[in-house]
Amino acid sequence: GKLLPFTIDFDSAVPIYLQLMDGIRFAVARKSLPPGQRVPSVRETAAELHLSPTTVQRAYQELEREGILVTKRGQGTFITEDPEIIAAIRNQLARSRTARFLEEMAGLGFSLEEIIHLLRQTSSAPGVPNPDPHPNPNRNSSGQATGPAPTDPAGNPAMFSRKL
Repeated sequence: GKLLPFTIDFDSAVPIYLQLMDGIRFAVARKSLPPGQRVPSVRETAAELHLSPTTVQRAYQELEREGILVTKRGQGTFITEDPEIIAAIRNQLARSRTARFLEEMAGLGFSLEEIIHLLRQTSSAPGVPNPDPHPNPNRNSSGQATGPAPTDPAGNPAMFSRKL
């Protein structure tokens, strides 16, 4: 049986221990590895994913330092139950994926307004999962902002203050 909800890409330029860390972070963020769940031992993970135990140990130690994994003597290693750490993981993953997406779109020559328009168009297309089952209280039913948009100290929209 599959112990972990992801695979490793051995052809990737990304080091295997980082892929393992990212796989666990992503599984925690989407709750396919729920808070408090025991994770497979270093040996079990190494065997399942065809990795060296040293590689798995390195990833587990890093994730433990980040507070994502918690080892309980004699019981095993578990996903943290700290809601702040889990929220921070979700936010960090969202920010990094959003930044990558924006860099790619800017590289294709799209303006921020065009990107927002495309996101609205695509998210309302049939068959596209609606990522927002709980509407934003600062937006009306057509998605128009009703409250002030968050801005950085220079007055730029907060999430786009970084130069693309």
